[in-house]
Order: sequence, then C-alpha cells, then structure tokens
Amino acid sequence: MKFNNDFYKITTLILLVVLIVIGGFWLVGKYNIYKISKQNEVFVAGYNQGVSDAIVKLYQDTEDCNVASVFIGNLTRRVADVECIEKITR
Repeated sequence: MKFNNDFYKITTLILLVVLIVIGGFWLVGKYNIYKISKQNEVFVAGYNQGVSDAIVKLYQDTEDCNVASVFIGNLTRRVADVECIEKITR
C-alpha cells in the first residue's frame, strides 16, 4: 500500500511540473506574439507619419512655385507644382 501512495504522489508531482513547464512555454509564446504585434503597430504608425511628413514638406516646398528635389537612394527627382507650370506657360 505504501508503494502505491508514493507512486501516485511522484506521478502527480511529475505531471504538475510538466503542466507548469507547458504553461510557461505557452505564456512565453503568447507574450512574444503580443510584443511583435505592438512593434508592428509602432512601425506602421512611424511609416504613416513619415509619409505624411514627406507629403506636407513637398507641398510646402512647391507652394511658392519653387522646384523641390526628392531623393530616393541614388535617384533624384525634381518636382514642381502643375499650377505654377501652367502660370508660366500662359
């Protein structure tokens, strides 16, 4: 009878430890998914803000019929407002 009682205690303890380890892995996985999701939200917000800032800057630079330069890597593009070009060609 003593053997059965000890066997059940050891088995229960082993199952409890396995359950805690599995729960820990599950929680770490959920935390990593949450962290990546939050990082992605920050990256998207930063990208959207950067695009918005670039468009506002381009608008401000070409507002007084000035030509603005846009640099993308090794490429350069000069941008002018179409209304200004129409005024000049009339």
